[in-house]
Amino acid sequence: MNKNRIFLISMVIVSILLFLLRVTGMTAHIIVSVVGLAVMIPLTIQTRKEWKIPALEIVMRVLYFAAIITGGIIKGGVAAISVPHIICAVLFVVLLLVLYIPKAIKK
Repeated sequence: MNKNRIFLISMVIVSILLFLLRVTGMTAHIIVSVVGLAVMIPLTIQTRKEWKIPALEIVMRVLYFAAIITGGIIKGGVAAISVPHIICAVLFVVLLLVLYIPKAIKK
């Protein structure tokens, strides 16, 4: 299995678990987001040279980090930031699927 498939599958699982906040609870939500970082950082370093559209790859990763940062702000008591948090999360998933499904299908 190539790196792109591993990244796609693991980040889809992470995303699904993150969107199930009401089921998993806040502690698991935080742990899963850190696991997502632990998956994203090494694979980003390894696959950086293979990016076909670097700007979108960077935007996708920035959206993940923005979702983590806005999530921390929400946890700190600023509930008004929940809309940007959800928007960043949804846009991250959309870009993940758009960028990595073609890579995962390729041999």
